Amino acid sequence: VALASAILDNSTINKIDLSGNNIKDDGMKDLCKAIAYNQCLVEINLSANKFGDAGVKELAASLVENESIEVLTLNGNLIGDNGANDLFKVLATVNSTVTHLGLRGNTISDKGATAFASALIDNEMLVSVDMGQNKITAKGGGDILKVLACNETLEELTLDGNVGLSNDLIEEIQQVLENESSEGEGSSSEGEESSRDEDSSVGSEDQSFGVDESEADEEERQHPLILSSYQMSDKFSSSGGSDSESESDDGDEPASNAQ
Repeated sequence: VALASAILDNSTINKIDLSGNNIKDDGMKDLCKAIAYNQCLVEINLSANKFGDAGVKELAASLVENESIEVLTLNGNLIGDNGANDLFKVLATVNSTVTHLGLRGNTISDKGATAFASALIDNEMLVSVDMGQNKITAKGGGDILKVLACNETLEELTLDGNVGLSNDLIEEIQQVLENESSEGEGSSSEGEESSRDEDSSVGSEDQSFGVDESEADEEERQHPLILSSYQMSDKFSSSGGSDSESESDDGDEPASNAQ
């Protein structure tokens, strides 16, 4: 309770390490209430505690309100498929800040892996996820592999230590991630090159225009009468032409009287 109160009142600390504190499901209730309303925490480490699905459910609920946490480390707890499912649902639909997630050394199996795969379809924030040393098999790994092409943000996925996953499948997943990353970098480079070409084109136009102006100035210096004509034209334009029109009218009247 004291720890939860301290987190709730905190307005300066942005990283907190609560690993190895024997926090159980009951302790997560008060803690997560405070996390929900704290908008300063960017990184929180809850590894090596003793909470499971019920505790993660509380944490998932807090992430609906929290808009600051980016790094969430939950390694070495008792999190199973139900807890993973609750967490991934929130990350897929509501939370838009968590980019790094650690779930290493829990008890997540294929159902949890499938929930993660479903989340990847909609999640646009996760960059790095560690689900190593869980209980994921080829089925769960296959579901993840199927949806990787639908996600454009995930760059790193660690799955080592899942006994039911073959090295070949893990390598295939890593290859897809590398290909996606390379394609993203290629698109970015093309965009930058296009932008540079446009800037260069604009610069060339500006430069050629400058040459024309210089040539015009030189011509005016060599031919002062041209310059005088330009000045007279400018005066005419600024006066709206009214003086010239009146002079023309005055000039016509004497001509008619003469006749």
